[in-house]
Amino acid sequence: MNDPENNYPRLFSEGRIGSLRLKNRIISSPMEKNLGDPDGSVTRRYLGNVRARAEGGAALICPEDLYIDPGGKGNMLQLGIHDDAMIPGLQRLCGAVKDGGAAVVAEINHGGRQALLAATGTQPVGPSPIPFEGFRHGEMPRELARGEIEGVVASFEAAAKRARAAGFDAVMIHGAHGYLLNQFFSPRSNRREDEYGGGLEGRMRLPLEVAKSVRRELGDDFPLMYRLTAVEGLEGGLELDDVLALCRALEAAGVDHIDVSAGTYESSALITPSMEAAIAPNADVAGEIKKGVGIGVSVVGRIMDPDTAEEILRSGRADFVTMGRTLHADPYLPRKALEGRAEDIRPCIGCLKCSDLLGTGGPVLCTVNSRAGQEEETRIRRAGAVKSVLVAGGGPAGLEAARVAALRGHRVTLMEMSGELGGQVRYAAKAPGRADLMLLVQSLESEVRNLGVEVCLWTRVDGDEIRGRAPDEVVLATGALFGSSRVPDGAMLAGGELTPGVSIAELDPMDAMANGWDGRGLALIQGGGMRGCAVAGRLAELGGEVIVVEPGETLAGDLGPRARAPMVEKLTARRNVKIFVNTSLEGFDGDGAVLRNENNELRRIKGVRLAVPESLVEPRIEIFASLTDEFPHMNFHPAGDCSGPRGIFEAVQEGA
Repeated sequence: MNDPENNYPRLFSEGRIGSLRLKNRIISSPMEKNLGDPDGSVTRRYLGNVRARAEGGAALICPEDLYIDPGGKGNMLQLGIHDDAMIPGLQRLCGAVKDGGAAVVAEINHGGRQALLAATGTQPVGPSPIPFEGFRHGEMPRELARGEIEGVVASFEAAAKRARAAGFDAVMIHGAHGYLLNQFFSPRSNRREDEYGGGLEGRMRLPLEVAKSVRRELGDDFPLMYRLTAVEGLEGGLELDDVLALCRALEAAGVDHIDVSAGTYESSALITPSMEAAIAPNADVAGEIKKGVGIGVSVVGRIMDPDTAEEILRSGRADFVTMGRTLHADPYLPRKALEGRAEDIRPCIGCLKCSDLLGTGGPVLCTVNSRAGQEEETRIRRAGAVKSVLVAGGGPAGLEAARVAALRGHRVTLMEMSGELGGQVRYAAKAPGRADLMLLVQSLESEVRNLGVEVCLWTRVDGDEIRGRAPDEVVLATGALFGSSRVPDGAMLAGGELTPGVSIAELDPMDAMANGWDGRGLALIQGGGMRGCAVAGRLAELGGEVIVVEPGETLAGDLGPRARAPMVEKLTARRNVKIFVNTSLEGFDGDGAVLRNENNELRRIKGVRLAVPESLVEPRIEIFASLTDEFPHMNFHPAGDCSGPRGIFEAVQEGA
């Protein structure tokens, strides 16, 4: 076993935030989870989630931002601290965290112009009547009057009082991510001409009034934190000098600690960086802030593993690391690292499924952690009777099924017809910026082997295998195949023919991802969904000239908005890729392809030498059908694409 004291001496050293002593330097970042009650109160399901975070070993747990006023509510199922009626539920939340061995901080917030009209029923408010434009478009906000600003300050103060009464160990004021305090501070959203706008002093006024008011309410010794956006990444937004000035003023106002984040709803890719983004993108700016203040600093943003966390602390850029999605993927990361089991950590792959689920109103689950957000409901318990379980298919669904069955104490055999585990993920990970997808496969493979699962490669599950092994249960995770092409029948226009000597090869997406092409002529990708965009990016990265033909308006429309944005942005920025939306492929003729746009106009693209249709994916139901016919009394359990083509998230959820 590794010696964690040597590997992570700073990460697991004791720290302080004001008067609060913490057992290590790991803060669990606030994450809205859609697990609250519509009235803002805590649910039993929520308690299970925070209990797991605390048991996992982080020193300080921040459940999520708590709205201080019904008019500032950001989501339908967000937790509230707007009324004394919330205190009993919040007391249970604090008790669950403390029973798990961690301290707990309340992040208090007003959404301002980013409040959700469907949740509040009222027009949002802000410093100025300027709506935000982001992954969800905001309503026109009403400018807060002078007297209303005093009410906002009073609401923050009252929320802090409730937090202390509920048993929180600290309070954090949310001044980041484009919410109300950030809106007043940023010149992009604050165009006021009174004492709360104009120059830096006016724009800092409301954040400082809130900080001073909350400090007075809490007293001098109660830990007070402030979360801020250091980089907005927007034209006309904040400058670093402005942020440094605010940090110094917050310190003077009695704040004990600054938590450094980035982005607003207009630059949400900075709030939740995707797998395409750099690791720990906010660490350097946190270091600049730390140089300018005498209080503690923490940093959040794609800190994916304990080695990165240790390096940030060792470099002096922060005193604590704040982890959100990383602990959503594996809340036991701190404990595993402390025990010298870092190789057992389930990695966040930056797929942004959690962020996209938040926008749907459903529970915020996780692609790599099938228990996240449903910890009590999916608690893995040892089976009463040990069974022999055969899993057919080594993709994400099969691997997760084998893992869970082994954890329950069953004897598990996993059979994969190819020579590698991972299924279609192996191909998807070859797309530019998507290599982290393989981290999930590697983690699952390592875990099933460590659990003693018998892994048989190059083995097809058929009647002979089942008769020979006589399993008690069979999980069929045999995936899907690329089926019928969306290219017109025969691929040739009626009466048309290719120029003599011209040939157009056709590959299915998996072949294109695995083997690429020689780059001669144009490659035409017929279909601009997630898979088509991935193929286009892969072939373009290999140096070929690529065109994407999508009949709809949107590229990668089968991805959620936050996951879609970085993929589409990178693809459209490539000079050797041309995109045609609202366009259909009519077929091939002469020296290339014939396209038809939304105005029914034809366009000929010369030089096409490769066609990759985004073929329909068809479940391999024939295996299920034949085996159930042959063994009518055996228990078969379909999982993943074999019961309907979807994504990695659904495969892992069903595999569990």
